Amino acid sequence: MMLRIETFQNVRKHIFGLNAVDKVGDEVSNLKAGKVLIITDKGIVKSKLLNRVMDSLGGKSLEIAVFDEVKPEPTLESYEEALLFAKREKPDVIIGLGGGSSMDTAKTISMMMSNPGEIKQYVGPPFETFKKEGIPRILIPTTAGTGSECTQGSVIIVDSAKRDIADSKMFATVAIVDPMMTLSMPRRLTAITGIDALAHAMESFLSWKTTKLSYMFALEAIKLVFKYLRRAYRDGKDLEARYYMSLASTLAGMAISVTSTNLGHAIAYTFAGWHKLPHGLSCGIALPYIMEYYLPAVVDKLATIAKEVGIVPAETPEREAATTLIKSVHQLIKDLGLYTSLKEAGIPEDEIPEMINRLTSLYEYIWEGGPLPIIEDRIQTTYRRMWEGKLIE
Repeated sequence: MMLRIETFQNVRKHIFGLNAVDKVGDEVSNLKAGKVLIITDKGIVKSKLLNRVMDSLGGKSLEIAVFDEVKPEPTLESYEEALLFAKREKPDVIIGLGGGSSMDTAKTISMMMSNPGEIKQYVGPPFETFKKEGIPRILIPTTAGTGSECTQGSVIIVDSAKRDIADSKMFATVAIVDPMMTLSMPRRLTAITGIDALAHAMESFLSWKTTKLSYMFALEAIKLVFKYLRRAYRDGKDLEARYYMSLASTLAGMAISVTSTNLGHAIAYTFAGWHKLPHGLSCGIALPYIMEYYLPAVVDKLATIAKEVGIVPAETPEREAATTLIKSVHQLIKDLGLYTSLKEAGIPEDEIPEMINRLTSLYEYIWEGGPLPIIEDRIQTTYRRMWEGKLIE
């Protein structure tokens, strides 16, 4: 056993539990804020989830501004629109309320309020570090999957390509995770974000960067997804399922804050932006196939998951357990009504060479964290199988 030094850095304060959102007013007061900017989307406003936050902020003698123009899969232009709004309002604290898009936007705008230059200069790779801490930011997820409240980066689309902004200074000042805020999620969004959590946890668990803490976070998240995602999908008012899916999302986010993601997200990036597919949906398409790609290097890890989840008996041979897990992930995605192939997603087969070119030229910074390098003939086979929707028998 290698007894190495391992570092874990995450949010400064994490609040988790039913009705935890009611604490947001106190947290804003603790930060001595006079003005708050809430960054969210129109769906959150319409669903009345914004009201929960406003109720907690009421009576705190605060000036409150709301930017509700966040779009799914935000572009550089949408980030810039939010930044212009924030510079005009001059808040003391920013609250990111919503899914990953709103929280990622809030993190980036918080940093840009204290740092020089334009947003695009911080888009990597290469990653330019922020010189100063951003203004305080409180992140409140309304989905269970992105884990953005626990990560140190933002996803941004630039000229159709998914890119990232990343810096350890971007961790939330306060993360408030309240499963009650996820009860109104539609079934499809429940499925997409839930699979995003699974992809985060699985990629982290298989990474060569894994640590003892990230290993525990990722494994527990995987177990929770297998146990509770179908339940949350079938009945959105199942509070126990919602509670544990929120926990799975948070744990998976903490896991990738250590290891980052790898090949699954890198592959998803090669088509998602160009075809305007949701992040979790794209990662779900890739997930079973990257597990197959990594199989020679991680058969023991995949077998461990299969046995811990209870998919196979403890005495099952490792390779059999590992391949059973891959098929189970594929079946879970199918059961949730999500795409299991590029063909189903409407992506032409003749785009495969260009997607592979993007993988190797744009996204090495993501897939380099995986347990195997990119080998040309093997990755071509992976893309072909992923287009057809066929796992190795």
